[in-house]
Amino acid sequence: MNTPEIDHYGPTCPFCSTSVPAYATVCSGCGARKGRRSENLGTGSAIMRMAIWANTIGLILFFMVYMFFSPWFDESVINGTSPVCMMDIRIQSSPPLLPNLKSWSSKSFRLADVACDKLDNFAAIESRFFAQVREREFKSVRHAVTDVRKEQTRTFQTVNRSPTMAGYIEAAVRSLLAMFFGGIAMKLAHPIWKRVFGRLTDPLWIRK
Repeated sequence: MNTPEIDHYGPTCPFCSTSVPAYATVCSGCGARKGRRSENLGTGSAIMRMAIWANTIGLILFFMVYMFFSPWFDESVINGTSPVCMMDIRIQSSPPLLPNLKSWSSKSFRLADVACDKLDNFAAIESRFFAQVREREFKSVRHAVTDVRKEQTRTFQTVNRSPTMAGYIEAAVRSLLAMFFGGIAMKLAHPIWKRVFGRLTDPLWIRK
């Protein structure tokens, strides 16, 4: 049993509503003909359409490739990170011949190799460390430093020195996720594009 051929152009002309048999290629009412979408695009429109498609696919591919390789070049991923407790201080200094001309500079020191909130007896450790820093600064430039003040203590994530197995696993997982979501984006791009812009081979009535 032969399946009847589907008439993609419809039974009537969209311009003048004249009935057009499936075997006919030209409307007897207005002269419109059955063609393809590509035939109705000018050179400028075709180039613009191609440029939009290329940029859409290119953007997806760029992010997919970037997200795939970036974890392998990121030391914080490959090596992993560890929390350290940092102390930020401000140092006031003045030239020996101009005591009234003062300036401030900032420095950061590592207080401990754990998060600040994990330190036992934090106040005593902070006070002792701050005193040592103050003494060292005064000794290093005794003639210039006039005051050393604490700004803040903060937990900072520092990159470990050596790669870890957990880091390699995380990088591999990130790369696989980049390929997975990039593939989904590529799959979705085609039907969305087809719905918004159509395909160049889609049947289309053309009237010049």
